[in-house]
Amino acid sequence: MFGWIGAGFTYAVQALAMIMAFVLIQRVAYFAFALVLVAVCRDIRAARWALIFHNAATTYLLASTLAIGALAWVSPESSALRLVGLSLINFFIVLFTIQGDVLSRRKQAYRDEVDFDRLGTYGFDVAFSWLGSLLSVAGIFVPALVLNPVSVLVVGAVRWVLAIPVVSWVIDWMAEMVVVGWLSMVLIVCAVGGYFVFDRVRARRASKVRAWGANDYGQLGDGTMTDRSTPVVVRGLTGVTAIAGGWHHSLALA
Repeated sequence: MFGWIGAGFTYAVQALAMIMAFVLIQRVAYFAFALVLVAVCRDIRAARWALIFHNAATTYLLASTLAIGALAWVSPESSALRLVGLSLINFFIVLFTIQGDVLSRRKQAYRDEVDFDRLGTYGFDVAFSWLGSLLSVAGIFVPALVLNPVSVLVVGAVRWVLAIPVVSWVIDWMAEMVVVGWLSMVLIVCAVGGYFVFDRVRARRASKVRAWGANDYGQLGDGTMTDRSTPVVVRGLTGVTAIAGGWHHSLALA
């Protein structure tokens, strides 16, 4: 039993390392993508669909990277327990990575008092997080889903980053901590779970007043006169205890 826990911990460390290297590469690529998007897409609809396509492609490559990494741990003699363990680790790492990024962007938007989903991509991002998680599992059993020239190229770039001496030394050191593997695994699970549970609670408690609907008189209070079909943050309000809305106005009691 202890051996299985140690092996699971070792793979989890390597999978997390691959994710961190992937995110580093993705940040650089996203910067270039954003420059092109600003220069080319003048229409908001075109920008929206370009961003959705980018997020879908990023999710696919992230899931493919993790699935290809897991394939190195699979052999014809692999037991069902090992396959289940690899699947669970891949599923939750991809899910937490993508949804964690969405949650961070939402909190930043609330702090800046801007519309979080101004391009209408939130629903797609949530769907991509679940689809990507499933793909990272399916790729273990059906390699053809993830083995393609683009994914292999990305995995090569990830492995190049991980081969940097300092990075590889830290990963190897963490992966060899089999003695405390079970405790570390519990701490990782608790930390990730706590982040997504308690951080959502804090974000909800710290959330500001939001409004949506007609805004031809600026009654939503978001600094524009644009109608909103989704809630937007009302600017400049703190300590609000009650709210009320009229036909052409809105009221808040602090």
